[in-house]
Amino acid sequence: IEVICVVMGAAAVSLAIGFQHRLSALLTFLAWAYLYAIESTRTYWMSYYYLEAISVFLLIWMPSAERFSVDAARRRNPGSGMIPYWPVLLLRAQLVITYFYAGLAKVNRDWLFEGVPMRMYLEKPWVAERLKAFLPVSFGRDIDRIVHSPGLIFFLSWSGAIFDLSVGFLLLFRRTRTLGMAL
Repeated sequence: IEVICVVMGAAAVSLAIGFQHRLSALLTFLAWAYLYAIESTRTYWMSYYYLEAISVFLLIWMPSAERFSVDAARRRNPGSGMIPYWPVLLLRAQLVITYFYAGLAKVNRDWLFEGVPMRMYLEKPWVAERLKAFLPVSFGRDIDRIVHSPGLIFFLSWSGAIFDLSVGFLLLFRRTRTLGMAL
C-alpha cells in the first residue's frame, strides 16, 4: 500500500503541474480507485471519494494541459491554449450529480429524524477529545455535553442534507458560486 501511495502522490504532483498529464491522470486514477475500493469495504461509503475518483478518471480524456502546464511549455506548436467548454461542463455536471444524489441519500427517516449517522460518529470518544485539546480543561464537561447533544446531532444532519442538495447548484452559477465555495 505504501508503494501505491507514493506512486499516487508522485502522479498527482505531476498532474498538478501538467507534466505528462494523461499518464499522470491514469496513474493517479488507478491508485486512487484501488485505495478507494479496498477502503470502501471497511468503512462508510463517502461520495466525495467517488467524486475524486471520477474527476481524475475524466481528466484522462480531457485536454487539461493546454495552458499553464509543463506540457504546454514544452510544445513546439502551442496552438490556441484554450480549453473547449465540454470538459468544464462535464466536470460541473459530475459535481452537481454527485452532491445532489449524496443529499438525496440523506433524505430519509434515519438521517433527518433519528440522526443515526451523526449520532454514531459523535459517540466516538476521540471526537470530543480532539476538541478538548484546543480548549481549557474547565470546558471538558461542556464539550462532552455539546458533542452528544441532540441539537448538534440534528443540526449537522439537516445542514449536511441541505448542503449536499444545494451546493452543486450554487457552484453552477456565477452569481451564487462564491456562496457555494464559502459554504
